[in-house]
Amino acid sequence: MSTEFAQSLIATFSANNEVGVFSKIKKSDVVKGLRDRVKKPWLIYQDLAYLCGPAAFLFIIAKNNPEEYVKYIIDLYQNGSASLDELKVVAGRGCREYDLNLSQGYKAISAVDWIGLASLRDSENSFFNYDHHSDQFSGITLPGQLTSWFRKAGYNSIEERTNLVFDKGLSNLLEANRKYVAGHEVCLFVGAKILLGEAKGRAPADHWVVMTSPIQINNAPDLQCTPLEGLEEQGDSVYDMKISFKVYTWGEGSRPVNLMNRNLTVSQFLDYYYGYVAVQK
Repeated sequence: MSTEFAQSLIATFSANNEVGVFSKIKKSDVVKGLRDRVKKPWLIYQDLAYLCGPAAFLFIIAKNNPEEYVKYIIDLYQNGSASLDELKVVAGRGCREYDLNLSQGYKAISAVDWIGLASLRDSENSFFNYDHHSDQFSGITLPGQLTSWFRKAGYNSIEERTNLVFDKGLSNLLEANRKYVAGHEVCLFVGAKILLGEAKGRAPADHWVVMTSPIQINNAPDLQCTPLEGLEEQGDSVYDMKISFKVYTWGEGSRPVNLMNRNLTVSQFLDYYYGYVAVQK
């Protein structure tokens, strides 16, 4: 998809005199946000709002189809509704009239990301069911919802291998890696604390990230070529090996999962890993 055409859509949108239905959001802020995200889609960032599922979804849309992403945001801003293929999104009145400048919980989220992310979640009639940014679980996008968005958005190859309660094992993680290497977009369901260097015990599944590099174990760059049986034959020693790879999360396109803990082991990561959703058009 053409980033040049996406930028031309933004230019046309900027030049017209139509008034948007997001009454407390300035059009100029939306224009600037769109221009930045067409160039760098990883800038999509939910900040304190628990919208990591919509963020992962829209990051993939914006990265692969910038024109579609731009049209989605513009339609929402102007009409309060938009479509991504067969995915219909309608922003409720509360979402459209939310004042980001006065908000205590979400003041740092950008205008363009509020429109794109909150509208998607609000359209599912669940986002505004929680009343504070620290209320995590009610804002979490469950795997079935994420796969539904992708399916309606035209992704016809979808594989979901997740668990909401029990963490998934090494074989599941390596399946996710093989999917990524084969050209799929791969979203991982994790406990966010592992990305903050808190590798003690376990944490609930509460965060979506998107793989942006292959997984490396003990700095082996050709892990994807290593048969699973080869790792399993090493016994429990594989779980003490260091693990590293990069993901999209929190407005960063290449954040190492071991950024805050350079000695992160396979075992520690797996304690916070709850599976993957892999998609491809």
